[in-house]
Amino acid sequence: MKENFTVITMKTKNGKTLYLKEGFGKSLEWTFNKQEAIWFPLVIDAEKCAKNYFKTFNNYGFETFEYYI
Repeated sequence: MKENFTVITMKTKNGKTLYLKEGFGKSLEWTFNKQEAIWFPLVIDAEKCAKNYFKTFNNYGFETFEYYI
């Protein structure tokens, strides 16, 4: 069975992809490991999280992928 998930991403100056993950408390952090990222079941959920968390930062994107259970 496969399911689709979306993660919030950002590109580094070197072109590597960073993924948004949970930090301590209500904070969020960036990681190079997609497995540590927050996986959203719907694109709209990822968009809401990004708009809610980032007030002035807008250099982020979204990546949707299939995960087989």
